[in-house]
Formats: sequence, C-alpha cells, structure tokens
Amino acid sequence: MNQELKQKYPAWCSDNDFGKFDTVLGDDADSLISCSLLKHIKGYTIKWFYDFSNMFGLDLTSKKEPIGVDMALVHHKTWDNHVTMLHANDYFNPQSANINNIKKNHRGHYGNKYAGSTLLQIWSYYDIPLPQSERGKQILLAVDIAFKGHYNSRFNPIHNSYLKELGFEELIDVLNRHSIKEMYQIVDEYNLYGKIKIDDNGILTTDINLAKLQGFFDFQIALPNEPFQLVRRYKRKGEDIDGRKSFDMNKMFSFALTFQNHVSYTEKMN
Repeated sequence: MNQELKQKYPAWCSDNDFGKFDTVLGDDADSLISCSLLKHIKGYTIKWFYDFSNMFGLDLTSKKEPIGVDMALVHHKTWDNHVTMLHANDYFNPQSANINNIKKNHRGHYGNKYAGSTLLQIWSYYDIPLPQSERGKQILLAVDIAFKGHYNSRFNPIHNSYLKELGFEELIDVLNRHSIKEMYQIVDEYNLYGKIKIDDNGILTTDINLAKLQGFFDFQIALPNEPFQLVRRYKRKGEDIDGRKSFDMNKMFSFALTFQNHVSYTEKMN
C-alpha cells in the first residue's frame, strides 16, 4: 500500500498486540475470507455474527473489543469498503478502516469510489504476499466482484488507480490476461455470491464452496462450529434518497449507500 495512504487509516489498524480484538463476521464471502485472513495474521477470532438484522454472539464473556469486518458500522471499529457519506461535509465513522471514507468519497461523486473488496484493503494494508497461483489471484479479485470496474471503459482508469495505490499492479496484469466472462466463471465456480446464515441451533452455515477454496491461500477459510446466541435485534431499512440531505446517525448501527440514490441501514431498537 502507498505509505501516504496507509498513514491515513485509523491507528488501531497498526496495533501489534496479537489477538487483541475479536471480529464481527458478516453474511458474505468478503467478510468471511477477510476474517480468516485477520485470524491468520493478527490472531483475531470470530466471536460475533451480524446478518444486518440481528447480532449473535459466540462468547459473551469475552473482554476483547469487537471489530466489524466488511460492514459500514457507524460508531465502532470496522474494516469496510462502502460509500457512507451523502455529501462532502457529511459524518463518517473515524474508526472505519475504509478507503472511501479516507478519501471522502460521497454520493456526489459516487463514480469515483473504490469499488474493490474489503479483503483487498486488508491484504494491502498488512502487505500480505499475493497468492502464488494465477487461480488464487483470480479468486482474490473475484471476491465482492472486485474485478468489474476494470472491464468498463469509463471506470477502468479509476479502478486501476486504486489497485496501484494498494500496490497491486500485478493484479491489473491478471485482469488483462482474462476476460470478464472468465472472471464471472470464477465467481460461479466457488459460489462467491453465496451467503452465510444461522440455523435454528445457532450454527453458521454457508453455500460458499469453502472446500474448493482451500489451498489457494496460505490460511484456512472456515466458519466457527460452535452455537451462537442472539444478542440484539435491529430494524433493517432501505430507501431512495433523492433530495434527502441527512439521517440521524445517533440512531444508526450500520449505514451505507448501496447505489448512488439508495441507502441501506440498520437502526437500533429500544
């Protein structure tokens, strides 16, 4: 990662106390692979699961501070890749490790956003060597469809400029060697669109092809196999925002623009 950019990330990202934090897992491959990488390099363990309507906990006695992974938390430490600002002077979470917040990317110039994955940011920040195999590099780019902008003539310069800032010029070469059709085939082969869910016994399940993913990275990708407990419920909402200038962030737990004119958020329940 470009050192000037790296210095703008929150100070907690550079904490060298191995195992200091727990992680909050989201419901997709970007979150799970990111959590798995953080466990490998930082000793952080998945102790929470957030499905954007409910929070579940695995060890409610843990004294470690949780870090959200691939979620736009409003007031807590989190790794994230979403646009969260409606305008240049809007609130953003100062504890969010998110290149879009660092660069003050907002709704007004949504087309300039970083459209890569949370995983690529973490990989870059901690200077992790890229996978050795071509397929491994393709999988890395396929998580959260982080390749898509490369194949659009309008967004290609923006997409590739972010990869360069992250120190991933080699991944641009990978994309140049493969078509967008080949990259979507990677998504399909490993079911990277798959979701993580919790069953009636509190056990996490997924249809992401974890068995097939093993071996491409130097760490294990796995869900906890212990039962989680429901801790808190949230009101999950989504709405178009044409003309709306602000939201009450004191009520919010997570908040993100999922399209230029649409926000998805969760409100705390009393």
